[in-house]
Parts: sequence; C-alpha cells; structure tokens
Amino acid sequence: MAFRKEACFGQADYRIRFERGERGLLAVARDASVIIIVDVLSFSTAVDIAVARGASVKAVAPQTDAEAEAEQAGAFRAVSRNQRSHAMPYSLSPDTLSAIPAATFRLLGKTVF
Repeated sequence: MAFRKEACFGQADYRIRFERGERGLLAVARDASVIIIVDVLSFSTAVDIAVARGASVKAVAPQTDAEAEAEQAGAFRAVSRNQRSHAMPYSLSPDTLSAIPAATFRLLGKTVF
C-alpha cells in the first residue's frame, strides 16, 4: 500500500471538519454543504475593541485594494504593525485601537504581520 501524504490529513469520513488557511478551506469545501469560518485571531479582537470604542468597521477581502477603498470611503485602513505612521495610526494590534476616537470609520484589510 502506497503512502499518500494527504491521506493522513483526510477528513472525508467525518461530518464536521476543521481546516485553516485558504488551501484548507478549498480542500474542505470540495464536498461540504455548509462552511463556517471562525476567525479567532487578532482580527476579531480588533473589531471587538474598535466597535466597543464606537468606531465603525468594514472588513474587506484579501484581494481587495484596501488602500483605494479606504480613500474612497474616507476611512482609516488597518496596516501592518511595522507600517504604522501618523497618517496610518491603526493596525490590528489591540494597543493601537484602545484609544480610537468614537465615530471613526475604519477599513480593515489584508493586513499581514
């Protein structure tokens, strides 16, 4: 019997499956009736903090030109931690959001840490 690397990760025999990342999503989605995406990383924490402070948040897909969309909407775009500046003060880091002014409109984009 030949060993197939992907066979040890197969989940076809299970009704509920778990994967992570885009490749995992595509693998599970092949024969799934329903897909639920759970984001438990910094993004959900960032949204929680920003909304609790009174900010509005719009999430955008990774392939979206977040910079252009933010400019069009008059919004701040979340940037990676090392790209923060006076003009772009917010990232998905909770520290940068703890003092966000109420009524700030943020556009959360494809931030990579």
